[in-house]
Amino acid sequence: MSPTQSSDPASRVFIYPSLAWLGGAVVVALACAWMRFELIEPLARAAACAAAPDTVLCQLRAGVIGLFQGERMGWAALGVAVLAALLGWRWLAGVALLGGAAALMLYSVEPGAVAALLATLLLLRRGSNA
Repeated sequence: MSPTQSSDPASRVFIYPSLAWLGGAVVVALACAWMRFELIEPLARAAACAAAPDTVLCQLRAGVIGLFQGERMGWAALGVAVLAALLGWRWLAGVALLGGAAALMLYSVEPGAVAALLATLLLLRRGSNA
């Protein structure tokens, strides 16, 4: 066994943790795309929620709409990405990447794109902190 390899099986679960965060961002983006195209945008869903706003899907729809008004989701993701850059915490950069991916799909493109880019650069940077 070479000195760079570990005998601990838990350390081999994620050989490339940055790719795990990127894969998670794809899953989050797909889930947000479903919410956008099936829950938020259809006029039939809006009419149904106007008639019966107390259903679970209508409550979820209202909550998601509240998140992207004023681009709150994108600005929050950007704030987390900047905090991750200042503190040097890679796990926080991963959280920022997930938030940026969600913001990109849910109408908060400008701050979400900057957050996702900064978080990706932080995750792919070589460093000793995990």
